[in-house]
Amino acid sequence: IAICNPLHYTSIINTKVCILLAVFAWSVGLVSTLPSTVLLLRLSFCGPKEIYHYYCDHPQILKAACNDTSFNYYLSLYVAAVVIVVPFLFVLFTYLGILRAVLKIRSAEGRRKTFSTCCSHLICVVIFYMSSGFVYFRPQQTSTSDSSIMASLLYSTLSP
Repeated sequence: IAICNPLHYTSIINTKVCILLAVFAWSVGLVSTLPSTVLLLRLSFCGPKEIYHYYCDHPQILKAACNDTSFNYYLSLYVAAVVIVVPFLFVLFTYLGILRAVLKIRSAEGRRKTFSTCCSHLICVVIFYMSSGFVYFRPQQTSTSDSSIMASLLYSTLSP
């Protein structure tokens, strides 16, 4: 909206819309993790009491369980597909609209400034979604590795 409709930005993105977007994001975060968390409660754990990771992540908790975790694993894959892929596709389609708007800018300096602003954001988006996809779309056996830990570090600390 800021690039494609800059003169309408303040009338479209007002305080109410910002609050609704924040509530929507928090709600999706809560609702998407609730089923996996509830399913973790039914598991018994006999694995190591220490997790080889820098935070307590879902794939690492599943590795410590004694029970069959295949349903938990496939549910987490489904949730990851919805929570990671859908927003990523939305962002990419949004950037296609931005690209069209930028190409309509007549001055080369205006296009350069807009591209430089969008490029840094797009790089951050790609790093976030690719690293989180790398962590959550891996086979169960390889979910704990140094590369998985580094990818988790990228999406949880670098992007914010």
